[in-house]
Amino acid sequence: MKALFEFVWFLIKVCLMIFAGVVFGGIAHFIIESELIFVILGLILLYFFGPYILEIVLMYSFAKEIKKELDK
Repeated sequence: MKALFEFVWFLIKVCLMIFAGVVFGGIAHFIIESELIFVILGLILLYFFGPYILEIVLMYSFAKEIKKELDK
């Protein structure tokens, strides 16, 4: 009985994995075809590199302000 239950559970997991592959594959195909992939990649890059970009911009801004003060 336990072997039968394990086999049925295995088949259920396989069916769920196939279903998830179809669903997420369809979503990924839609995203790639609709060119939203570039927007999503841009948002991911902005999420990871945004703080560094902001830090560079602020350092440049502060450097400009300091240079203005020193030139007076």
